[in-house]
Amino acid sequence: MIRYCSRLALLASIACFFSGCATLPHSSPLPQGSQLRKISPADSGSPFSLQEGDGPLAFSDESLQLLDLKTGTKRLLAKERPIAVAISAFDKRVAAAFPAGSGSIVRIYDAAGKVLAETTVGGRVTSIVWRNKDELVLAALSIKKYSFGAQLDSILYRWDGIGKVLAIPANGTTVRPYIAKMPDEALARTFAMALSPYGDEVALTKLKDPPNFTPFLQIFTHHLDSSGERQIGEAPLGSGGPVYAPGGEKVLMGNADGEARWIPLSGGKEAEAYRSPGTSIALSPSGTYALVDGHLYRERKEVTSFPPGTTGVFSSDGSVLVLRYRDAIYLLTGINDSPAPALSQDSRLMELRRLRSKGLITQEELEKARGKH
Repeated sequence: MIRYCSRLALLASIACFFSGCATLPHSSPLPQGSQLRKISPADSGSPFSLQEGDGPLAFSDESLQLLDLKTGTKRLLAKERPIAVAISAFDKRVAAAFPAGSGSIVRIYDAAGKVLAETTVGGRVTSIVWRNKDELVLAALSIKKYSFGAQLDSILYRWDGIGKVLAIPANGTTVRPYIAKMPDEALARTFAMALSPYGDEVALTKLKDPPNFTPFLQIFTHHLDSSGERQIGEAPLGSGGPVYAPGGEKVLMGNADGEARWIPLSGGKEAEAYRSPGTSIALSPSGTYALVDGHLYRERKEVTSFPPGTTGVFSSDGSVLVLRYRDAIYLLTGINDSPAPALSQDSRLMELRRLRSKGLITQEELEKARGKH
């Protein structure tokens, strides 16, 4: 069955290439009541961001564009192509990063396209998240290439759009020449970041290239206020993720050599999630749906598959899935997922999580203290 679906996906991909892909091919019928349509051309491999199901959608089409999904109206935000973009869930401001020499320019736009703030950071920005309505967290990778290889420095930045940017060194490593020869875009993917649903920490991947061993990714959680870090797992180079589960206590991480898997933050046993390498992963707000390497799952059962290379993002209200394949963006409506569950922001719980990040209490002590509260 898997081989059959893969063959269908390959045939669909070939057909899509010659037809111009007015409709994105898929291997089996879509979920009942859902509809799929092309909504815009887009730069291949470019970032895009969506919050609510009715938009707006921020994406790249030879420039930074903002698309109103209700009216189909586009607004030009910047003439440059962004390398990272994120829409705020609080007021629909758009944060975007653009290459600038060895660094990146970061701007914040309002919904009308006005530039509200701008700053420059070192390194190539690989991802942006809105921690809350006032603060951005950025991940950036500085790449310095030499004859013997390259020096890669991973940096986290915190910025409120007003004051100075706070830089937090995350990782520094020297890689061998065959890794250094990878395109900068591929090297940038080795430093991925996801924000916890609690908003207090991020999950990170860090590249390690030890002599005489195969390079790999280490997976960490980093508490944004305490700077406490904990390694929670490892993955082969080329793996996608991490992506937090809705409950915030485990992350979904790809395994380029095998299947995507759940990694518990408590340090417990990892669990298989999807029988796909997980080089690209998106999770719906409730966790019911997942898009893994172009395969759409509902409660871990494959619903349909799109051509290889298809990536996507779910809206925060669970109503739509935006897909990008090659140089076009598509909208899948009617999937009827649920919003993410509300998580407690109780000050006592947040303090316990901070203490755990510093290694001052164990997961068991956190659970016990939380139960008594």
